[in-house]
Amino acid sequence: MSHERKAKIYNSLYRGSYELFAFWDKDKEAFVVATHGIVKKTQKTPLKEILKAEEIRKEYFNNKISMEQMKLYTHDEMMDSVIGKKGTPRRDKLDADLKTFLMGEAIKKAREERHLTQEQLGNLIGVKKSQVSRMERGANLSFSTMARVFKAMNISAYFSMPGIGKVALW
Repeated sequence: MSHERKAKIYNSLYRGSYELFAFWDKDKEAFVVATHGIVKKTQKTPLKEILKAEEIRKEYFNNKISMEQMKLYTHDEMMDSVIGKKGTPRRDKLDADLKTFLMGEAIKKAREERHLTQEQLGNLIGVKKSQVSRMERGANLSFSTMARVFKAMNISAYFSMPGIGKVALW
């Protein structure tokens, strides 16, 4: 999964909580977080933070700062620092929210590939459009709901379980 995609997912899960300043380096094909971020308290981003990010970006592209000089963090290091280490309640909640969000995204992608509207999919599984919308956002998802959705779209879905193997969803 791309870093940009992860950033969008985290933003949608924790809307307005954090803002990381970043840019894409086309030459190095690297997503560069501009060394700082803020805890959002309002919808408006402080101008001084935007200017700080712009200055770092300019320094980077004017070769005043090289990637070797920048402190680089792995995704896991950033997650440990910002959200918490694996096994902590906050990190576990994010991981669970991320998984349900991705399942909702899979439902949406499958629906769109079949050229179905939310209303049409809802009719196939016996729910209203609003329920399909919630499912696509990762809310109200259970195994039985996912089974109904994938069965209605004629999609084979399996879960891989250690020690048991693949188990068909429907």
